[in-house]
Amino acid sequence: KYDSIWVEKTRAGYKVSNKWLVFVDPKTNRPKRTETYTKRDGESDYTLRSVKVVEYKSDDEMEAIFKGASF
Repeated sequence: KYDSIWVEKTRAGYKVSNKWLVFVDPKTNRPKRTETYTKRDGESDYTLRSVKVVEYKSDDEMEAIFKGASF
């Protein structure tokens, strides 16, 4: 798991802490899921804002895509 945390200021001047987590498949070393959290100044816990699941196409699916593409 990898994480990144940063703080931004809103237009109203409030501080918002952001956290982005990336979960990696240990077999392939590829990202498999990300989660984004925010926390306003003064709050004790982060709130989950989004979850994204990364799906990879098979070799056959990628070959079909390339065959159908015009370059």
